[in-house]
Amino acid sequence: MDQMMELAGEAETLGEDIVAMELHRVELDKGRQQAREGWRALQKLERSGKDGPIWCMSDTGLFIKKPSAEVQKSLEEEQKRLAGLIDENLADTKQKMARLAWLENNEDLKKWSATFNLKPLSRKEASFSPTDD
Repeated sequence: MDQMMELAGEAETLGEDIVAMELHRVELDKGRQQAREGWRALQKLERSGKDGPIWCMSDTGLFIKKPSAEVQKSLEEEQKRLAGLIDENLADTKQKMARLAWLENNEDLKKWSATFNLKPLSRKEASFSPTDD
């Protein structure tokens, strides 16, 4: 009976973790999209010839004037950092989903978890063409 309670508790904890991780990933993606939007706006300014110093907020909350190229570089780095965090979050979510499927012995969840772990084809695999021998 104790083992069943432990497994049920672990399943409950995993479920809560998965939901929290999904919400965190949504917040990370919003930040990534905002950085992308800012980067695109700076590119448009640059193309229109209105390129110049940009007022932006520093890490400490102060507004400072920086060259447009420096701000664009910072935004690109922020996008990459957030994309990495999103990928890590997704990998952790996949592991927790697989564990939850095993704990609940849920066939539908196991099937969903298996499709969730699919890897994209490489260029070599995608361009495979069988020969008629």
